[in-house]
Amino acid sequence: MDQSQLKLVSPQGTQITGTLERLSGRANIVPGSARRDSIGGLEFDYEGLTEIFWSDQCSVTRDGEPVFLDEDGNEYLESELRLEPYPQREGT
Repeated sequence: MDQSQLKLVSPQGTQITGTLERLSGRANIVPGSARRDSIGGLEFDYEGLTEIFWSDQCSVTRDGEPVFLDEDGNEYLESELRLEPYPQREGT
């Protein structure tokens, strides 16, 4: 198998498109919108903008293995995946 042209595939045959990542961020609150709800909790309105803290980004692991996502959003552990030849285009 040509090691330079491979793709990751799930046990069901769907193409793996990425890794599952965790991020943190700040969802901005509309200034002056804070208020108490009927049971004393806080309510407020969001501005619709969330600042992502990219330096906090990390890949999710389960049982010490990275978690991958297929094209349908399903999750798989690294040990469940297989490598298959990536289709070659004509003339390459």
